Amino acid sequence: MNVELVQTLAKIIRSLPAEERILLETELQGKYQKQNTLQKLQELGDRIQKRWSKKELEITPEELIIKMREERTEQLMKVCFPDREKE
Repeated sequence: MNVELVQTLAKIIRSLPAEERILLETELQGKYQKQNTLQKLQELGDRIQKRWSKKELEITPEELIIKMREERTEQLMKVCFPDREKE
């Protein structure tokens, strides 16, 4: 552990104006909140995976993405080229 670094950082933080210290605390709390949210999402993903691990998917994620892209392309073609449908 780098004791000198920690002591220097502590001195710098103590020397900050109140407004900047509040900003620093907000930034640090935001980081911890993001880590907590990520951990919760990972736990939820694990629970979902356990629940679905016994069942086979009807369609693979890759096939689903391809199908959705094809549907979206068709929608865009209808909007961009409405006369094409009449042919």
